[in-house]
Amino acid sequence: MVGAGIAGLAAARAAALAGDDVTVLEAEAVIGGEWRLAASLPAKPEFGRLLDWYAAEMGRLAVRVRLSTRADDETIAALAPDVVVLATGAAGLLPPIPGATGDRVVDLREWLRHPRPVADGEVVTVWGADRAGVAVADAAATAGHRVLLLASGGELAPEAGPREKVLMVRRLTENPAVEIRFGTTLEAIDGERLLLGHDGRRRWLVSPGPVVVSQGTYEPVRTLNAFG
Repeated sequence: MVGAGIAGLAAARAAALAGDDVTVLEAEAVIGGEWRLAASLPAKPEFGRLLDWYAAEMGRLAVRVRLSTRADDETIAALAPDVVVLATGAAGLLPPIPGATGDRVVDLREWLRHPRPVADGEVVTVWGADRAGVAVADAAATAGHRVLLLASGGELAPEAGPREKVLMVRRLTENPAVEIRFGTTLEAIDGERLLLGHDGRRRWLVSPGPVVVSQGTYEPVRTLNAFG
């Protein structure tokens, strides 16, 4: 099993319950992958409890979990497995707008792994209001930052149920340091300016600070040594 995110752990448990001898290779020093990143958010405290349960299950079922281990050709060959299962997640989508590859733009997952300092006067712009983007905006606001949340539709986290998002949405909508722009697209990034589209019109907005991208994923990671 390559990858100890939630999918890899679930697959490893299922294989072990079926009687297979299972080894999990994980490039990071801890299990959990993106699930662990989400567990650090104020809205997801229960995620950490699930990871604790999976860690206990790996021990109970004698699944070998090798942390800080890249799943390169040499490592795989040494194990001589009958089957290799890739559970390495997917790459984040970055729409090809002008300025999207600039230094201030960061994928949501990378932001959670390595949060950047936010200076006085800067705004954390979250580009995308899916459940992940809303959760990150909530975390940034809880940390005391000004937040600009760009939602292309008319609802926050439309794929999430009411019970999942009610507290996040309430905190965001009641926080005077948070600006939510519905029906708004990001068209370009130029220095500290953002070109926003709304109702067929476009205008520049000065909004210095990081732009955190939450635009979903576009394809699975398939190479063995990409994330391990």
